[in-house]
Amino acid sequence: MQRNTLSSKEPKLSKTKAKVSVKKPKKAKVDMGPFISQAPPKLVIKQHIGRLLLPELFIIAIVSAIFYGLILLNLSFLDVILPEDIYLFVLFILCSLIVLQLLLIFHRREVYVFYEDRIEVISKNWDLLYDDIFDMKLTKDFFDKAFATGTLTINVNYKLKHIHRPERIKEVILQVKD
Repeated sequence: MQRNTLSSKEPKLSKTKAKVSVKKPKKAKVDMGPFISQAPPKLVIKQHIGRLLLPELFIIAIVSAIFYGLILLNLSFLDVILPEDIYLFVLFILCSLIVLQLLLIFHRREVYVFYEDRIEVISKNWDLLYDDIFDMKLTKDFFDKAFATGTLTINVNYKLKHIHRPERIKEVILQVKD
């Protein structure tokens, strides 16, 4: 039979408590790739808040009014009479949901950052080098015309939505590209 013996290379464990000192490793410099530069952005554009909120507010208000009307219609068919407090509570809940939705829309607003060599969209985590741009298309709908905004589609895949004065942004991109 073989006995389990410790080889000379393996550390021996003792039953006494030893002090353990842990040294924090030094932070190594990490190469972040070609898209991360230390240069400050040349231009930062946020989506136009009025253009984002007004159509959504309009849709939410219509849906809420229909919902509230259907509740009242249902109660009238059932010949149920509720105290006014209940009606006010339902109205309060609907208004609270509208405000919550508007806050979520405001929070989802995209930020477009223009550097010397690329465009970044912070919320979607995509970068587009100016050298890779070969096609740009500008579109406007009814609300875009009302707010002087538009959507700039770059290379069919990338959209800068609801930006103020998109014609000017398109000119700037073309100037930087050339």
